Formats: sequence, structure tokens, C-alpha cells
Amino acid sequence: MGHWPEGSLRYPPHTDPPVNEALAAQVGYAPAVISLMKRLPYLDSEANFDDSKYIIGRTRWADYTSDADIAEGRHPYPYEYLRHCPDLDPWLLPLMLPRTDGWHVLLDTKLGVVRAYNTEGSQLLRNTVEWRRHGVIPAAEAHTLQWTEYRRAPLVPSARYFTELIDTYRSLDRLPIIDADRNDPKEKLYPSRSARHVNRRKEEQKMLLALYRECGWPNNWRRAEFISKWEAGSYGI
Repeated sequence: MGHWPEGSLRYPPHTDPPVNEALAAQVGYAPAVISLMKRLPYLDSEANFDDSKYIIGRTRWADYTSDADIAEGRHPYPYEYLRHCPDLDPWLLPLMLPRTDGWHVLLDTKLGVVRAYNTEGSQLLRNTVEWRRHGVIPAAEAHTLQWTEYRRAPLVPSARYFTELIDTYRSLDRLPIIDADRNDPKEKLYPSRSARHVNRRKEEQKMLLALYRECGWPNNWRRAEFISKWEAGSYGI
């Protein structure tokens, strides 16, 4: 994975293009969600559609200056996956648009919480309090459970979620730069692939951590120096 190029983030107000508020209302978003769409930063398409620059595997950021993303954001499984599902609750704003095995990150504007879970994760969610409080799943609903599993996903207060998310990258507890799916330097990598590949990945992570610190992360960060040294090394981004 590589760094986002400088200038990749677009900050509000969004004017070229703007958020299509009429379309957002037409497809069913709540007014509070539409208001928030206009105030979020977005990643430009060059970085957002580059798999090698994903922060979370197989999951890109939503961009609500795009009419297509406005439409697809209403679906529990956007872009052709389970298209027959009912739309999401109108007060939910998807911050990311996952592929079939990516991650949902849904901001609940009514409760002030985030619901984050893997799109193939219903089996993993079933031991959580949020899942069990809904009670036993009627047999007649079992085949449609995936349509609304987001209502059973764990709830995290939004301030806590985003604070911890920022802290985990700032502290270098997560390093998605090499591989968005293997972003924990402390993870014990079982050799589902060859042992040689696993060992190389750990060495890359060690080198990356050392280079971050050498270049002053986080308080005296020298980004240009970091990029130059990383590109000149054997693990170029």
C-alpha cells in the first residue's frame, strides 16, 4: 500500500462538484445525514479507487459529491451485492462502501454511534450483546437476516470510535501502508502463505516503523524525507 499523494483530500465546502442534495433527499436520506454529507472531507478518485492505497482491505471511502455513491450508499451491500435488500435506515450514513468481503462503517446520526463490522461477519457478531438483545431469530427470517444485520452490529459512541481510530494510526499500532489486510505490526502471522512471505512482511513492518521514527513521527514529521527514503529502499511504495 502507498501513501495518499498530497492534495488527495478535498475539504468542504464542496462546490465542484457539490453534494446533490435533491438526489440525496429523493433516495431517502434524512435531513441530518444530508447536512453531514456537505461537511465531510472526501478522498479524490485517483487515490480512492486505487486498491493499493486502501486503509481497510477491499473497502473504499464513500464520496457523496458523486451521484453514484449517493445512490449506492442507501444499500446495505452497495454496487451489485444483494441488490434486493431493503434500503438502510434513513438516518444512517455509510462512511465506506465495501466490496462483498469488505467493512461497513455506518454513522448513526440518531444515536450518535458508529456501527462497524465485516460484510461477511454475521457469524462473528452473534455472541455480541447487541446481537443477542434482539432475541432469537425466527426461522422464517433466517434467509433474510443478512439484509438487516447492521441493526444488530455493535454500537460504539462516535466520539470514542473516531478518537481511537485516529490514535491507533498516530501511535503506529496500525500500519496499512504495506498491506491493508495485514496492518497490525504485533499480529502473529500464521503462515497461510509461505514462511518466507510471512518473515518478509515482518521485516518490512520493522523497517517501516523505524523509518517513521527516524523521520520525526508524529510531532516533527518530515513527510518528504520519509517518502524519499521509502521509495529509495527495497520496499518502495
